[in-house]
Amino acid sequence: MPRRTNPFQSLIYLIQSQLAEDATVTESEMLVDKDTGDLVEVDIVVRSIIGEIPVVLGIECTAKTRPATIEWIREMIGKHEGLPIDKTILVSKSGYTKQALQKAKVNRVEALSLDNAKDTNWTEYIQSFQNLKLASFTFIPLSIRIETRIRGEDDFDREFNQHSQVYDTSNNQQATLKELVLNAFQSSNVGQKYIQKRLKTKSVHRDTKSVLNVTWRPPSGTTITDKLGDSYQLHKLIIRAEARVIETPIKLQPVEYQGQKMAHANVENIFDADPQNAGQIQITILESGGKLDNAGLLIPTKGEDKQIVVLSKSIDFVNE
Repeated sequence: MPRRTNPFQSLIYLIQSQLAEDATVTESEMLVDKDTGDLVEVDIVVRSIIGEIPVVLGIECTAKTRPATIEWIREMIGKHEGLPIDKTILVSKSGYTKQALQKAKVNRVEALSLDNAKDTNWTEYIQSFQNLKLASFTFIPLSIRIETRIRGEDDFDREFNQHSQVYDTSNNQQATLKELVLNAFQSSNVGQKYIQKRLKTKSVHRDTKSVLNVTWRPPSGTTITDKLGDSYQLHKLIIRAEARVIETPIKLQPVEYQGQKMAHANVENIFDADPQNAGQIQITILESGGKLDNAGLLIPTKGEDKQIVVLSKSIDFVNE
């Protein structure tokens, strides 16, 4: 790609002027695709050191007169998939279509207009990557309103309790009402959406509680039995729940073991109800192809064994 001229050249200069001396901003840099070995050109590459951990941003730009489409977003996501980049940022002179913004959001890609990019404080943006934290989320049902539908008639409220049995569309016992409610948070996007929103919220409190109201509709054909043993088609659940969040900051340090580069940290075990005897969680993130890739938690249990949990094969940074 030819070297950029205005207005993107001014964006490059703006980023360079804001960042510290140990950061570099390179235009039209060739990066190696770890899957194919091919050289791939990235419009702007920003390198910085955050808490002794190298962070690489890949910025792609488009100057088309129409809003950037979902097709361009898909193309850029695929282009960066095998590159040594920790965060993808897209800049469009003419903004984005609604679908394009949704696609970028789901894939944790930063989609900025050219004006937004120029207004961004790039020093603060880079520094935000050191604000990593580990959080535990607990959802406790406070009240449940059950709406059932009987052979096309109006909705009725029946007398149920947490032990009421729920059956799937094949009339196989699925769970109790209590288990179903907990699964609604764990397996649906209800809990995930709350967690993602909460992780992006700046908080000075280690332990916070909040109340949320959730309407959840089970698969069509799901039934529930009342205290008399009568069966009803379960239409929806209206759940009022308490969300408890316990979080602790992560201070990663770079280490190298047998030639493998990695980042490591020890944090308090926030998953244990007994903080005095909980021990510490060990977090290790491995580098692959120049980017932080595989991550794992080593969680102490009450016995001698420790539990290893693989977090992800592709680490995405979530900026606060």
